[in-house]
Amino acid sequence: MSPNPARIGVLVADDEPHVREVVCAIVRSLGADVVAQAADGEEAVDLFTRLRPEVAILDINMPKL
Repeated sequence: MSPNPARIGVLVADDEPHVREVVCAIVRSLGADVVAQAADGEEAVDLFTRLRPEVAILDINMPKL
């Protein structure tokens, strides 16, 4: 869940660290909270299941799923 209830919690998943960094910067600049980052599909599913963010931004071609 988002740390600030008035803001949207976002999970960012991409296997390229620099892409995650840029996407996270954009998300934050739009006023949302990046609640987690994942480097592969399995990690993304695990984090989404545990944290239940309102939005997930996912690379469709990642290792492990």
